[in-house]
Amino acid sequence: CYTRHKEHFGLMEQAIGPFPKSILEKASSPIKKVFDSRSGLFSRRLLSSSSRKHVERMPPLDNKFLKDADFLHLLKELLVIDPHRRATALDALHFSFPRRSHFS
Repeated sequence: CYTRHKEHFGLMEQAIGPFPKSILEKASSPIKKVFDSRSGLFSRRLLSSSSRKHVERMPPLDNKFLKDADFLHLLKELLVIDPHRRATALDALHFSFPRRSHFS
């Protein structure tokens, strides 16, 4: 099952950064195999060359949303991998991005 989603791990890491070691420690054995045991980084060598190129083309969120710092902050808080640290929908309502001025 995880083999179909290896590219997704690479895309996630490329976009938002490395997976927290605390999350990787709790992962199942097949999932742990796609990450380097020392660095905790996703092992891109497991991808096909086309998948590797696709992952490498993914810009980090910081580069993609340079013009809207409020939106970037909201996205980064909603995309935190650790569910205990991730912003909830209720938290998101208190961020400066979803103000009326953004939608008018």
